Amino acid sequence: MSDHDAAPAADSLPSMTPFREASIPKLSERASGLLTYRVAVDGEGALHLSVVANQGGAYFSTEWVPFQRVRECLGDLMASGASFPTARLLDAYHGRSVNNGGFLAAILRHEGLLQAGDPPTRHRVSGDWDAWETAQHELAASGVPLASASSPSGVKGRRRGRRSRATPSGDGHANT
Repeated sequence: MSDHDAAPAADSLPSMTPFREASIPKLSERASGLLTYRVAVDGEGALHLSVVANQGGAYFSTEWVPFQRVRECLGDLMASGASFPTARLLDAYHGRSVNNGGFLAAILRHEGLLQAGDPPTRHRVSGDWDAWETAQHELAASGVPLASASSPSGVKGRRRGRRSRATPSGDGHANT
């Protein structure tokens, strides 16, 4: 069992300050609609990613995923250039929704940190992860935080699994 298998207590969760939001296509050719995600920093300055909306109605987790945990999941692949399956990204989450890995892969591809592997349904690490992280910190420090944590209008989906780490109830579960 790894350190992130058990969800942290609600009072130990850092508050998040989202500073970027993007709506992107999903990776699956069978999927319809857009996926909306946010990039945020916590009170200690660590970067986090979260899916906030999903057109098409598939389940998704709104859990804030630490970018450092994503890097740890892919650590041995950073230099090797080897292709890897989407399931490799599931360990970045506390929640275990089958969609988490694919949605995270879509985010990372959109950010230029992954590219299609061989075969194209797999992924390969690409881009300059350190430069991306530095650029995100600069944006967070100079930009205006997002004012609302609600889903963009017209983007509907069913949430399942863990909520954002900044849930007022602290139970970490979404049942909507």
